[in-house]
Amino acid sequence: MSVGAIIYARYFPEGDSANFPIWLAISILLLSIIDIIKSIFSKHKSTTDETEVFDNRSLISAVACIVYLIVMPYLGFVVSSGILCAIILKINKATSSLRAITYGLSLSVVIYFVFAILMKVALPIGILN
Repeated sequence: MSVGAIIYARYFPEGDSANFPIWLAISILLLSIIDIIKSIFSKHKSTTDETEVFDNRSLISAVACIVYLIVMPYLGFVVSSGILCAIILKINKATSSLRAITYGLSLSVVIYFVFAILMKVALPIGILN
């Protein structure tokens, strides 16, 4: 997937927003290779039952991500990302509802600031326009 992202990003217009996906994809590729090498040479074998990996939480998370992609142009990046993050946190029982919403919106605002303000990447504005 990283190789595909690198190839696709080569066709972006030159500038800050074109370089970030390439560096991100290269970083993910290198970390994936390191992880594969570590797992090959690891003496510790996983004892997790494979049936435990895929449960209803995985299905609900996948559906939430698909819905997220559909509604993002209408709700905007900040709102839809905050909602997705809160849903994922609640599905995984990571925190209370109020904290999940707070964490989700805080994370999406920080990501928006980094991408839209610092790196000048256009993100969907949606209902905040």
